[in-house]
Amino acid sequence: MIQKPRQLAALIVLAVVCVVVYTRAFRRPADRAVALPPLGHMDSSTPLEPLQVVQPSPQREAQRERAKLLAWGRDPFLRGSIDPMSGLNLSGIIWDKASPVALINGMPLTVGEEIDGFRIVEILPDRVTITDGTTTHHLRIIP
Repeated sequence: MIQKPRQLAALIVLAVVCVVVYTRAFRRPADRAVALPPLGHMDSSTPLEPLQVVQPSPQREAQRERAKLLAWGRDPFLRGSIDPMSGLNLSGIIWDKASPVALINGMPLTVGEEIDGFRIVEILPDRVTITDGTTTHHLRIIP
């Protein structure tokens, strides 16, 4: 009979510890806290205090500079083109000199593959050349 109160007390202590750890883990830092007026006293004429601007740390700036160096030269998914003659939509080019990939009509394709009767002849960083055997079309990425 004594065992049940001990188990209950242990569960209560465990729950309190979990709540304390959880609230501390997800609490905003004090330097970024924003003081807002009470909800009942706020109207359109109540001025808000300006937010504090927190400057990024030197480590974060170094991470951003490293990310810029490692980033692609451009985002291949920004602006593709639809060729009115072939009806194909070039949505991006994943450029790699050894094995480039063109995203045409949502499908990743490489040189030599076919889509809707057109064969991919060449993939360059800014365009894809396709042919249906009689005519050649160029699908371009718009910079």
